[in-house]
Amino acid sequence: MTNLDAEQALENRTMRLFADLGWATANAWYEAFDAQQASASRPYLVKRIARDLLASLLTEKLVLDWRKHQQSRAAVCLTIADTLYDHLPDSYTAEHCDQKRDDVYYHIYTNYHGAGQSLYTAA
Repeated sequence: MTNLDAEQALENRTMRLFADLGWATANAWYEAFDAQQASASRPYLVKRIARDLLASLLTEKLVLDWRKHQQSRAAVCLTIADTLYDHLPDSYTAEHCDQKRDDVYYHIYTNYHGAGQSLYTAA
């Protein structure tokens, strides 16, 4: 398998996993990571990071009433920051990571209520 084939296989797998989460969720997340910037680097990698971050937050951090507790909000923000700084491609500068951290946190705060409840599951 060539490198290009491996990248395409990962892209296909990522798209299937995004489909499992629901396209509204996946598209909103990909946009939060700035699709144009992601396309300039490695979009499959950015999509995978977005998917893994969302899965981690949904299973570990977005508990019932997480928005009401400062410690829970801080844990969500720290998880987002750690993921972005550790895993985004080099085409994302520190300033860009800061902006994406804020964008993703805002998206999470306004759309995910905790305990499996979100704007996307309410529809």
